[in-house]
Amino acid sequence: MSFLKKLSIANIFYCVAALFGLLGMIFTLITNGVQANDLGSQAGLGITISILAFLVGVCGFLSSIKFTKAFWMPVVLLVAIAGFGFMFGFILLNRVELISSLFSWDSTNSLGWTAFGTSVVAIVFYALASILITVGMFLRQDKKDAVEA
Repeated sequence: MSFLKKLSIANIFYCVAALFGLLGMIFTLITNGVQANDLGSQAGLGITISILAFLVGVCGFLSSIKFTKAFWMPVVLLVAIAGFGFMFGFILLNRVELISSLFSWDSTNSLGWTAFGTSVVAIVFYALASILITVGMFLRQDKKDAVEA
């Protein structure tokens, strides 16, 4: 429990962002696995970037605990934001055709609706992870020690 008391608010934001990145990665795998509605020929690239973005997010969280004032910390966090942002756009671009068909002529496609729903959830998790890291970068990075009067 004393470990949690050492974390700053920014560290907690980074931790939650890494968890959202993991959930986004899981939903990316789920939406890619829907029969006849995969992410297309570039699905391997998207899944690889998703895994790398999650790992960089975890590295950003862990290194923000140990190397709070390091000059390279914002770079690691910006790479994580770039990875999550890439996945946001990747899923959105690969689902445009599916979304247009569901809302126009193929509204009874239950597998399509499953792929659409899981892709929306993945997009939301990636967007939340990017927002949390961005907000966390503006917060105090180290825990403020109690000042005795």
